[in-house]
Amino acid sequence: LVESWNGATWSIVPSPNEGTKNNELNDVSCISPTWCEAVGDYDNGRGATENLVDSWNGTTWSIVPSPEQGTNSNSLDNVTCMSTTWCTAVGNFVNSGGVTQSLVESWNGATWSIVPTPDEGAHSNFLDNLSCDSTTWCVAAGYFYNGSAVTQTLVESWNGATWSIVPTPNRGT
Repeated sequence: LVESWNGATWSIVPSPNEGTKNNELNDVSCISPTWCEAVGDYDNGRGATENLVDSWNGTTWSIVPSPEQGTNSNSLDNVTCMSTTWCTAVGNFVNSGGVTQSLVESWNGATWSIVPTPDEGAHSNFLDNLSCDSTTWCVAAGYFYNGSAVTQTLVESWNGATWSIVPTPNRGT
């Protein structure tokens, strides 16, 4: 579901769906009234989710191809765009061992591509939120499960070339 505000009322804007099962948009980033990227996931009908990216050109939404990490579930949860040629999206994917790992993708104006990210330990990692103030500085936040299956904070930073884990405090054990 996509809705648009014209200054007085909200109205539904048609948006494409992938397949016939559940489609979900989790976040949107607009740099102008004629250019936006929205990210999420859809049920591929084979027991997994795949990335869903929709692009707005000021008139219509269209699906933009996005690579999948591995063959299990993928999902994009948050996106930030600095221009029509630079966006970053974060989320997660399930690896071949069934463990959830962080997922970062980058838009170069023509295609989305997967950007390598570190994970905290061998247990599940999730990136849910992202904030960028330039193409060379971003912070992504989420959580991971430690060896005792306890949720711990996860923060990663982007320096324009690589993602790295930023140590963060946790309350309690």
